[in-house]
Amino acid sequence: MQYLNVTVPMYSVDKDGQEPDRYEHYEVEYDEYSGYYVTHGSSPQVYRVDERPAKWFSVAVYTCYDVYGGPEEGGWYYEAGSLVEHHKIKLFDNFVEARDYSESLWDWCNEENKDRGDARLVVRCTTEVMPDTHYPKRRPYYC
Repeated sequence: MQYLNVTVPMYSVDKDGQEPDRYEHYEVEYDEYSGYYVTHGSSPQVYRVDERPAKWFSVAVYTCYDVYGGPEEGGWYYEAGSLVEHHKIKLFDNFVEARDYSESLWDWCNEENKDRGDARLVVRCTTEVMPDTHYPKRRPYYC
């Protein structure tokens, strides 16, 4: 979950009258190209059934640059980046503290970006997930 949220979603999948499997938020991925939530490693469509209070949050700084996606529709780009400034990664068990820290990091990034070229710095926050080393996890494709 690439943002701060006070709750985390719970998901399920239809099982033809059987007890449905339940999935935590980190076990499910939203495929923005198909418009469906899917489980890792397989493709059954899942749906959000519940939520629970979030227990912890992470805040980190990444590079961000535009990557050429392909020639469709006159050419399209997507954003990609890598984890940097490892000494600025912080974990919180309080939503407000995490949000306040992310806002202060954004101020720092905006100052740093004044002297940068194409690769700018951005803040990425997660709820109950450690920061990834890079993003996106999968290269997007044109639909």
